[in-house]
Amino acid sequence: MRRSVWTAALLAALVLAVGGLSGCQRTVEVQTGVRVECPYGHVDNSEVTSVEVPAKTAAAYRVRTEKRVCDRHVALEELYAEAQTALAAGDVKTAQAKLEAVSAEDAGFRQTATQLQAIAKGEKPKPDTGEGSPEPSVPATVTPKPGEGDTSGPVGSLKKYTPDELDGFTARSPSIDGFSIARQYAPSGSSDAASLVIVAEQFRTPAEAKRALDAQMTGYSQDAATQKLNGHDVVSGNDGRTFLSAGFTEGSVFVVLEMAAKAGTDPQDLKSSILDAIKQLP
Repeated sequence: MRRSVWTAALLAALVLAVGGLSGCQRTVEVQTGVRVECPYGHVDNSEVTSVEVPAKTAAAYRVRTEKRVCDRHVALEELYAEAQTALAAGDVKTAQAKLEAVSAEDAGFRQTATQLQAIAKGEKPKPDTGEGSPEPSVPATVTPKPGEGDTSGPVGSLKKYTPDELDGFTARSPSIDGFSIARQYAPSGSSDAASLVIVAEQFRTPAEAKRALDAQMTGYSQDAATQKLNGHDVVSGNDGRTFLSAGFTEGSVFVVLEMAAKAGTDPQDLKSSILDAIKQLP
């Protein structure tokens, strides 16, 4: 897919020519893969690699930036949620242990430091209900990019694919970039999903949108399937570890949903949830 699932932002491929000819065909070195920008501030380039390809195919290789909660912070979100549940139940000792585990990895995570300070003073901190806390898509230490949340202009027609209300989820502010829009959703109740992201992008032609969808799904080859839903041919699959993805095209528009499973959950178990989300889209 040409743009990020989380920021919908495309980084141009770094193309470096290597001298000489291979047979009658020049080759170049390109970077390809995914640069993960976690909304909690962590950046992971481990999925970016360099490959040597024929020059005529170099344009097909890109590095895309995805804004998603990294595996490390998915685990911290779960620990933090367990700590808040313990506080609500009056179990300060368990909450403290959970919060200390979170602090060891990220001392600035949500209200961890404040709650630990209160416990150290012999106080019982109030559980974090999410009110007043920085939203994962725009953490307190990050200044939103100009245009985030603004759906005026050409991208406005894509807003219907990232609705303000989605059963079972709470919508965050959308991220806008040119002809694409991405939005993160947090589960609003008990769920095996840690998060959901929807991205919609306008391409020049239906063929380009279809190629982008095919490219996106190459990373989700486990349990691959196609089914008819809302009049769309919806393709789905998972990465065999954490993420389940499902998407479709409508004319020259590309729409993809990616759901992250909580630790210990098989991403394929989220399929009914991601299909339920698609049913709520146009």
